[in-house]
Amino acid sequence: MNRSTLILLLFLTLFMGHPEARAQALGNNIDKIVAVVDEDIILRSELDQALAGIQRQYAGRESQLPPKDVLERQVLERLTLVRLQLQRAEATGVKVTDTEIDDAINRILKQNKIDLNQLQRQLQSDGFSLAEFRKTMREELMVQKLRQRVLDSRSDVSPSELEIAMTSGVHQKGEVRLSVLLIGVPDGASSEQIETARKKVEGVKKLIDDGEMDFAAAAIRYSDAGQALEGGDLGWRRYDQIPPAFADMVSGMEKGTVSQPLRTPSGFYLIQATDTRDTSQIVVTEFNVRKILVKITELQGEAEAKREIDAIYARLRKGEAFEKLARELSEDDTTAPLGGDIGWFAMEGLAPEFSELVSTLKEGEYSRPFRDASGWLLVQLLGTRQADRTEEYMRGQVMESLRQRKGEEAYEQFLRQLRGEAFIEYRLAKASLIHRIALTAGEPAGIGPELLVRAAQHAWPFRAIAIADRRCLHGAAARLALPLTLVEDAAGNRTPLPAGQLALVSAPLANAATPGRLDPANAAATLNMLRTAAEGALQGRFDAIVTAPVQKSALDSSATPFSGHTEFFQALAGTEHVVMMLVAPGDGSRPPLRVALATTHLPLRAVADAIEPVALERCLRVLHHGLQRDYGIASPRIAVLGLNPHAGEDGHLGDEEQRVIAPLLQRLRAEGLLLDGPLPADTAFTPRRLVDTDAFLAMYHDQGLPVLKFAGFGRAVNVTLGLPFVRTSVDHGTALDIAGRGQADPGSLVAALTEAARMLDARAGAR
Repeated sequence: MNRSTLILLLFLTLFMGHPEARAQALGNNIDKIVAVVDEDIILRSELDQALAGIQRQYAGRESQLPPKDVLERQVLERLTLVRLQLQRAEATGVKVTDTEIDDAINRILKQNKIDLNQLQRQLQSDGFSLAEFRKTMREELMVQKLRQRVLDSRSDVSPSELEIAMTSGVHQKGEVRLSVLLIGVPDGASSEQIETARKKVEGVKKLIDDGEMDFAAAAIRYSDAGQALEGGDLGWRRYDQIPPAFADMVSGMEKGTVSQPLRTPSGFYLIQATDTRDTSQIVVTEFNVRKILVKITELQGEAEAKREIDAIYARLRKGEAFEKLARELSEDDTTAPLGGDIGWFAMEGLAPEFSELVSTLKEGEYSRPFRDASGWLLVQLLGTRQADRTEEYMRGQVMESLRQRKGEEAYEQFLRQLRGEAFIEYRLAKASLIHRIALTAGEPAGIGPELLVRAAQHAWPFRAIAIADRRCLHGAAARLALPLTLVEDAAGNRTPLPAGQLALVSAPLANAATPGRLDPANAAATLNMLRTAAEGALQGRFDAIVTAPVQKSALDSSATPFSGHTEFFQALAGTEHVVMMLVAPGDGSRPPLRVALATTHLPLRAVADAIEPVALERCLRVLHHGLQRDYGIASPRIAVLGLNPHAGEDGHLGDEEQRVIAPLLQRLRAEGLLLDGPLPADTAFTPRRLVDTDAFLAMYHDQGLPVLKFAGFGRAVNVTLGLPFVRTSVDHGTALDIAGRGQADPGSLVAALTEAARMLDARAGAR
């Protein structure tokens, strides 16, 4: 495809949204920021317009697109790179003139066989003006100039490099159209990460080989390469233009075939030879011409030179020899001694007027006088011949391909450096509406009621709805000397309340609660409070549930057995499998620490029997899906701990790792899950692994949670994954010993509310 056409298509695809969408974006007083790129920003409306273009391009083929969050990330990454290049171009003085923009637009019009009026109508139908189109063209040309500047400075080819390439035989004749799919690995990847990527690429190749997905669809969905949204298409390449890492493999591939995975520093590549075509022998027509030149100089003006050439032309017409007159009268010092003979040449690269004139002459015929940049000319065609220019052509092509290859590598390195030096912050999470979050008070004799009162002192951006006994909350507020107004909740009301207020769904206790003293008579009311929350969430009345701590011993002695919030909500929701995960906030050196549990509240002697393949697989799948849905992580990396000391030490300290955990992880990696392990628990939580891991899966409660609570006690959050609604909780117990004394720290409850809202935003962003 011609570059001009590509520019137009890219503009129409990536920068034009539907008119109504654009009008809506322009009409809004507030537009969300989805990315900060150094001192610049990218707006939600810009991303939406680009996404709309991609979706129109794939109309009828939407299944080929990756999930929305992945697609958003890919398009936002493209917009970010464009913004970075524009910033660097402006900072380094790259300029584009109006004349250059006019020329570029004229090339587009010519290539697409339309006029300016047709272009303007097309732009207007998409809700854009010509001025906006010119602005985009200016930016595109600036990026082109920046790229060319980098290429010119970093793509020199030495004579020795050219000779080596010519003698090596790498300049295989013909062209191939390539597509690539990359499963990336990070710099400094561990052996487990590399193995995970290898398993994933093998799984993707099997999908292609089995006909379940074509290569382009697989590239769009799974590839980490920059061409993912084009189905991995690299376009037509001469064989000598193919990157060195691919050259040997591609040279023997037939049309339509897909390579075996190829390991490179970037990761694992699959390559498809989409199509091939031969290039035949390069044969050109050469011309042998004599010429007579009369120059135009300061001493010999235009008119005088014209009179002189006309006089020579008259002598030719009377029969004088062209060669004789050229020797005597031509002012071309190089060819005059040769009777005007300029030798054999091909038309390529010559002025169009000269080429067109010569091509109309017959052998021995001479032209009429004509004007070029140097003066007035007469030419005579002596003869034509067919010449094999294959070797010369190949030499030029090899030189150009070496320059192009060096330039591409240099520009890729330049872009990586540009991105690495920039401050980039993505803000893709969005909330399409104000959330309704239920907040249960927990054990009435514990610190739960106090925590709710303290939480009410915040002006939350969502509607916080307490499910509690009214008297209990007012009593806690009085002891804390804090203001509290309880507003009877109405279903569907999403209005946030100011600080000092909570919406209330009443859950009356049997007896008035006394801080620090358990009352068995209130156990049924506490369970009913939890049931009200769960049923409300299942019916859509609440978007999420945040729970204050309950006293398990008090509830388990009631008529209904109780082992914990997680199991209670699971039973009410009818969910086959849920996962308990705790989250500690990140700091400047690491992201949030997430630790999930394969088993929860079991005696230690029962844990080994509970580690079996079916349950562990369900746990991993719930965790993987939860990280995608509730945290917006497209390809979560999960570190799985072993059960035994040193992860069993090759079976010497227990065989659960070899018998259950490792085979399961291997099978799931083949499906594309990014799983490390089984890892020794005592060395799993290293600083480097904390940075590279989205969640850890511990085999039992006290294996993973001591590390997490050390990292964030009082600020950590308990999350239940796998439920049809969001549920978070505090990371501590009822603290009966300090209940009613005003000493309870609300940090974990505040974090739980914040985490629930963040998870709801992630779910909204995935819709």
